[in-house]
Parts: sequence; structure tokens; C-alpha cells
Amino acid sequence: MSGSYDWLPKLKKAIPKFAFGDKIDMYVMALEGWRRGLNLTFYTIGSKNLIRFKLSDKNNEHHFSVTRGDKVTKKATEICIDKNLTKEYLSNSSVPVPEGRVFTQEATNDEILNYANEIKYPVVIKPLDGRRGKGVISNIKNKEELLNAIKYLKVDLNINKMIVEQYFKGEEYRLYVVNGEVAGVIKRTPANITGNGKDTIQKLIEDKNAERKKVPNLHARLIKIDHEVLQHLDQEGYSLESILENGKKLFLRQKGNLSTGGDSIDFTEEISETVKDIAIKASYAIPGLPQCGVDVLYNSKDNKAVVIEVNSRAGAGGHLFPLEGKARDIPKKIINYYFPNSKIINEDINNLFFDYESYWNLLKSGKAQEIKVAPFPKGEIIMKKFNFIMADKIALNKSQFELIGKKASKFRVSGYLKLKSENEYQLVVAGPKEVVYELKDYVAEKLDKSSKITSEKASNFTGSLKLGFDIYRKPKKTVKIKSKNNSKTNSESKTNLKENKQKVDKKAGI
Repeated sequence: MSGSYDWLPKLKKAIPKFAFGDKIDMYVMALEGWRRGLNLTFYTIGSKNLIRFKLSDKNNEHHFSVTRGDKVTKKATEICIDKNLTKEYLSNSSVPVPEGRVFTQEATNDEILNYANEIKYPVVIKPLDGRRGKGVISNIKNKEELLNAIKYLKVDLNINKMIVEQYFKGEEYRLYVVNGEVAGVIKRTPANITGNGKDTIQKLIEDKNAERKKVPNLHARLIKIDHEVLQHLDQEGYSLESILENGKKLFLRQKGNLSTGGDSIDFTEEISETVKDIAIKASYAIPGLPQCGVDVLYNSKDNKAVVIEVNSRAGAGGHLFPLEGKARDIPKKIINYYFPNSKIINEDINNLFFDYESYWNLLKSGKAQEIKVAPFPKGEIIMKKFNFIMADKIALNKSQFELIGKKASKFRVSGYLKLKSENEYQLVVAGPKEVVYELKDYVAEKLDKSSKITSEKASNFTGSLKLGFDIYRKPKKTVKIKSKNNSKTNSESKTNLKENKQKVDKKAGI
């Protein structure tokens, strides 16, 4: 992992740290719709306050669960969750799948072993309704390995139903299909490390995880040292304390799930058209599934492939942030499908983002059930940074800060005012040119009344900027100004008494 990636320029300055990990897919989807001028609303469902979002324009409204839009039917989702049922639908449409059988907790070891002998080793065993590759053990070569795998699923993971199926020798790919087209392909290689001749395998795993934390979608998808990893090391003749030879690449798992430490490599242009056709056919095989991720094992030597899973809510992160190769804009393809007439409002503004963290925390805590995000700014926008050097050590008082906050709210600008040092303030403002400079003059006037400004420097702002206006009275300390630029809790906003729902109306921003 070199740390030099070919990712989309429009995302490089628009992803807050809070969105890293499992929250990234919802964020990039919502961001794509918001940048098109669509109305964006986050809301919760159920007692656990599960977060969803909806996008709308004058004519249409669509709801999303992470990447999955409401054109995917409930029935299609249920089919995809049940791996055996998925295989039935695929087989009925002549989509190639590995032969397999479902076994329950009540099945004896002998019954499972007899079936493995029937379909011949090597075999794969996995949970019937598993997600993210958890509990999937592949390339089981003999009776002893299978017995260990059965015990792991039944006892350690308490799996009620499992599938035993033929092992297909091939490399693993995820194809993202949207409306009958393959929008992106990634090759998923199992968790791996490369030796340097001096560090232990344990240390190499720790170093690899440190690099993964820097990648938005892999931040929380680290290589965990579990039963499968330890078993695989043992099979290869290594332990965690072993020193791996310089330049040697060692795989730690059989399956390439990103969630279990796998790497993503873009293969959209390199993959065989045969595989693309199989993925499209798989999406059509399940009624009501216009968008999905299709997991395929492909043997390039004989140009044969089998579908091992179909995911109705497949992540986009592996395509957006591949560790090798070109990024593929899956959110763009999905939003194009749901809102074909929408387009990005301002291609030049790619460093402005909404306050995902505040919205998330308000919703998950139950303090709000719905948050309407201020629309993406329209018209010509400039982003400026002003630094004011003062003659003396100064500190604006609370009322002065509130006046500045109210003025920023009135102008509907985004940015912040920050005390950088004892005698220096920094103002960052994004908005129409005339109001940016009017706010700058207003702030300068307030500062000049406290202490004479000895130096003023203006420059273009190119960093990341959050929607709304914040004031930092002290370094690393934020004072939230209660204005139109900030979220309002139930006590400050309108409450729908009939539905007994608390809403947070985010009307601020530029």
C-alpha cells in the first residue's frame, strides 16, 4: 500500500473523518444527491434509530438504505439475504452457481461429511444468511479441516443454518450492476501482507492495518487475527511470531471480503465480457433488483465463472477508493438511475460538505427524528481566507461573537472565525462575492474596535469546509452560534404534535 491512489478529485476534500468506515457509503450517496441540488433529508426508523435518507426534486422522492434505493423491492432484498434461495433463482435463470446443500444445527457431522464426499473436496462452508464474509471458510481439503470448520460455525458462531458447496478455483470479483449495466468491477484479494525480512507477521499485520485506517471505506475494516487467520498461517507453516521473508506476499484468508481485511483492485476494463454478462443476468434473475453487487469467482484460464453471492445493498467504497487502479463513481450511476434529469450544480465547488457528524449524533441519540439539510449553494461562489494581525493581545467578547454569527447567518454563508494566536484571527468565508467581503469588513470593524489591525492578508481558500458557520473563541474549542446556520433541537424547532415527531430543520448554509 503506497498511499498514492487514483481517487475521484471531487471526493478528496469532501469526506470528514467521521464518515470513514461503515458510514462512508451512506455519506457519499447523500453527498452526490445534495450536490445536484436535490432536497436531502436524514431520518430514523425503528426503536434502534436506524438512519435512512431521502432525496427529492419537484416531481420525485426516493428513499435510501445506504446505497439501496426504494426501487429495490422488499422481496428482492429477502431473496438476496437467503443464500440458498438466491441460488435457486440464479439456477432457474441458467446463471452458473456452485453446487451445494443447506444443513441445520441438527444435522450430524456424518451427514455433512457424507455430502462433502459426494460433491468431492475441496469444499466451502458458510452461514446461510451471513454478511460480509463472516464465517465463510473456503478451500477445505479434507475431513479434519471440515470438522474444525463445522465446530467453528456451530459452536463459536452459533450458526443455525449453513451451506456446504463445491469449491470453485478462481479469483474473486465484485461487479456493481445498475439498471442492466456494469458500473464498476473490483478484484477482491484476500487479506495479505508482504514480508520485509525483519518484522514478525504480527507486526506486519499491525502496519497493514495502520495504512488501511487512512482509506475511507477500510478505516474500520482491519485484518483481525481470528480462527481462520490462525488456521491459514498454520497450514502455510507460519505463526504470528514468524519473520516473513523479504518480498514474500502471504495471504491470510481464502475469501477476499473487504470487511475481513481484503484489498480492492479496479478491474472494470480488464474483466472478461463473459463475467459482465453473467453479473447482469444475475441481477435480472431476481425480480425487483435493478441495482446490486454480484460476487463472482472467475477462472481466467478457461474463462468460466460462478456467482457466489448477490447483495442488494452493496457498498460503493471499494469502487470509489480502490487500493490499485481507477476509481469508479458508483453513487453517480445510482443517482442517475433514480433522478436521470439531475446534475451537479457547481463542478468547481468540491470541498464543501454537510455536517454529517452532527446529524448522525442527533438522530442516533433520539434528539431528532428528521433533519432537513440546507440545499447546496447555487450561483457563483467564492471561498476566501482572511488573516488579521492585531497590535495587541485581544479577545472578542461573547456578544461580539454572537453578532458576527448572526451576520453570517443573515448572509447565509459558510465558514468560520478562529482565534489562531493571542493576536491573530482567521476568517474563512464561502458565498457570493459581495457578501463574503461585506462579512469580512464587518469582522474587521469589530476587531479594530478592540485593537488596531496592523496587517490583513487575503487568499483563496482551498481546504475542506463544512456547511454552516462556526466560531472558535479559543484554539480547538467551538462555540455554537444558535442561528439559521446550525441544527435546532426539538425545543427550538417546530414540533409535529399530531405525529409526535421531533424534527430538525437545517435551513442554514450558503
